[in-house]
Amino acid sequence: SADEEGNETQKQFITWDSLVITLRDENEDDDIGIRSVTISSSLDEMEFVYYGTDAELTATLDGFQEDDVYTVQWMYSSDEGENFYNIEEANELTYTFSVMPDNIENIWRIVIILLPKE
Repeated sequence: SADEEGNETQKQFITWDSLVITLRDENEDDDIGIRSVTISSSLDEMEFVYYGTDAELTATLDGFQEDDVYTVQWMYSSDEGENFYNIEEANELTYTFSVMPDNIENIWRIVIILLPKE
């Protein structure tokens, strides 16, 4: 596809966002640095997506330290982001689902909770 000036644009078939939550003691004084998450999709380069196509979402952690301890939870919203629901057993940095009529308009979210260091 192309924008108004005729430049090639990338289609995005699915929508996602991410959250990084840091849990820490109120007395903790360390500079925790900035951490973020970048999400990519296996559908990024596709011209068309058919129902039944597997979509793989991959989260890349930016600014995380080697000794960081964190949890991962993928979620979805089927009501334009009003409510998000945990996806059972979706606790890795990659999540795969089949594109179907009932989820094509979902918003997908990954929540990374950075736990206090012991």
